Amino acid sequence: MRLVRPAAVLVAAGLLVLGCGDGTGEPSGTTTGPVPTTSPPASGPGGPDTPTSGPGGLPDVPTAPERVEPDPSAVDARPVPIESWATEDAGRTLLVRFWSGVAPCYVPAGVDVVETPEQVTVTVLVGRDPSAGPDVVCIELAKLYEVAVTLEEPLGDRAVVDGAGR
Repeated sequence: MRLVRPAAVLVAAGLLVLGCGDGTGEPSGTTTGPVPTTSPPASGPGGPDTPTSGPGGLPDVPTAPERVEPDPSAVDARPVPIESWATEDAGRTLLVRFWSGVAPCYVPAGVDVVETPEQVTVTVLVGRDPSAGPDVVCIELAKLYEVAVTLEEPLGDRAVVDGAGR
């Protein structure tokens, strides 16, 4: 008989709960879209905000992203995958959603955007708070965050590409 550690069960259950869309839809005048990845999307077939069913037909718990501002003082920044995106202001503002841990171990460090006539490549960077010492302890909790990026030109028909390369 194989034993499963209680911590592993809690982590797996937490990932199942946290891996869903917010289910609330978007404000009027916004558009959304998936970001091309090599793995299946974490939300329903209708897009990033379509509720899905979890294991055994249980509904997923809605998760609303927390809007954050990048902290350029964060250290050890590295790219993280984008979960989804939406637009506001007639396509001039790109709302980029991503999963990350919590401060002080994980803080949004910045967003790199490269615009071409065909696509907008977005790379979200997450680092750690520079005031957190090397012995800081952080909880293992994933949160859905959202950062607003002002584009030089409205998004229009351009593709949004995840610069993290995943």
